[in-house]
Amino acid sequence: METIAVVIPTYNERQNISLLVPELKRKNDDLLIIIVDGGSIDGTGDAVNSLRATYKGLFLISEGNKMGLAAALQKGFRFALDRTKADWIVSMDADFSHRPADLGKLVEAGTGVDMVVGSRFVEGGVVNGMPEWRRVISRMGNLYSRFLTVIPVRDTTSGFVSYRRELLYGLLRSLFKSNGYAFQMESKVSA
Repeated sequence: METIAVVIPTYNERQNISLLVPELKRKNDDLLIIIVDGGSIDGTGDAVNSLRATYKGLFLISEGNKMGLAAALQKGFRFALDRTKADWIVSMDADFSHRPADLGKLVEAGTGVDMVVGSRFVEGGVVNGMPEWRRVISRMGNLYSRFLTVIPVRDTTSGFVSYRRELLYGLLRSLFKSNGYAFQMESKVSA
């Protein structure tokens, strides 16, 4: 059975993380969960530390300030590669916009490939709680990036992505230029 590590960047996600970790562990008790907290002032780090008493395989990387999405993901990915033996490393949001129930499907879809993108824009894809203006911007960004890069990924802005260990290791050896959400697109183009 393959080992899975999930990297979850957070900023002021105390309430969500208190619900998400138990939900993920209910689905897969062997799951490794790496929370990268960017200096939350709502006690997110304290909530994670409290959960660590109950759940094994839960890690917290705590930063003193908000570092941005790209930096948080890269820090979490490096931790997963250096400190775990995970075969698959998954990026996931803490706000339940990525359904915990879909984590297993995301990894199962990786047979014979190195990366799987959990897309909102395919049959069965779901967009939870996203305002219409963000949906439009996301769709336009995806059309633009697909036009520029000519890659067959329909949802280049998705943050629900599963990377095979070897691919992610190679990607992190690259020098990413993007910060924030553009990192999502750059990582898919690089892959």
